[in-house]
Amino acid sequence: MSLNLPSGYHASTILRKHKVGSFILTEKVYAPKFKLPQHTHAQACFSLVMQGSFEERYGTKSRICEPSTVLFMPADEVHSDYFLDNGSRCFHFEIARTWLADVSPDSATLQHSIEFRNGIISRLIMNLYREFRLMDAFTSLAIEGLTLEMLAQVSRREVAGRGTNPPGWLRRV
Repeated sequence: MSLNLPSGYHASTILRKHKVGSFILTEKVYAPKFKLPQHTHAQACFSLVMQGSFEERYGTKSRICEPSTVLFMPADEVHSDYFLDNGSRCFHFEIARTWLADVSPDSATLQHSIEFRNGIISRLIMNLYREFRLMDAFTSLAIEGLTLEMLAQVSRREVAGRGTNPPGWLRRV
């Protein structure tokens, strides 16, 4: 049995948190050797490891997440986390199901966990983090634009990996 964590919950110390439209942006610190048992999240989430490291287990796989690692986790994917000796500081970016459904109603490309390291997704999420820190009158517009670009990049990677045609919503974008 796994825990179903509500939106915005990542079991640790919140440094900063903002809800901007359909998005929840959270910066958190995780204690060294903290174990988070199997759980799911109510919304799709991108996470950027800013400091420290942790091991994530999902399905029959595991991965070590170090600084600059970006994870995409679809809603309801079961996983567990073990924060290593130095703990971790992460930036989490959650996307409401309704917003995601409106943007990609016919897309099956956002159904699996994906890991990114030091590429365009890393740069885009760092831009999101800068907007999160800035929080001015234009932040919501910038966040929505960056989110669309991130989703397009994730979808392209998934489609290229499968060797199939891109979903209709991506062709329209």
